[in-house]
Amino acid sequence: MNLVSEKEKQFDKERLSDKIDTVFAALKQELMYFHDKDPEYASKMVDWFLEVATKNHIIHRHKNDPSKRDKEMARRRRSRVYYIDFGVNVGSEFNYPHFCVVIAEFKYHAIVVPLSTVKEGDENSWKKDDDNLYVEIGEVQGFPIETKECYAVVSKIKEVSKQRLSDYKHPETKEFVKIKLTDDQMNKIDEAIIKLCTKNTKDH
Repeated sequence: MNLVSEKEKQFDKERLSDKIDTVFAALKQELMYFHDKDPEYASKMVDWFLEVATKNHIIHRHKNDPSKRDKEMARRRRSRVYYIDFGVNVGSEFNYPHFCVVIAEFKYHAIVVPLSTVKEGDENSWKKDDDNLYVEIGEVQGFPIETKECYAVVSKIKEVSKQRLSDYKHPETKEFVKIKLTDDQMNKIDEAIIKLCTKNTKDH
């Protein structure tokens, strides 16, 4: 058995601390670029970095404590709609809190497709373009926002930890809302996923 001495542990701790200080100093310099351009975006990015560290801390602690339930092994069934914070990502990648639907569930993670709405007069007309696989699925029963006509953003399909998926807590009633897509709505999404995986075969 390879036993790590207390001296080695302390050295590793100090080395990690020094690296965090160095990286955070560089990170601060990069984020300050936005101070007069988009400070809200920079603030959300900082919040997200802390959120990622916090979530991973919780997951790791529970996985390594036999008395605690593994946070990533919660059931997140296909066709159920959950609320998730996609965080602050790179460029045009999907960002911020959104609803999503589970396409497939695995032991620790799930494959999800984000859901979005298009309000009347929405300038983002590209959302309705079939080439972007923005699939209209109609009204979602029980959707807790005013605009219930939804689109599945199939081109942004993503793998996520099941720990990140939660029922939506209504801000007024404080109750958790359980939402599920119909078989017809799931079929539309499935067909778009097939198109996503096979659309370029005719070009070869």
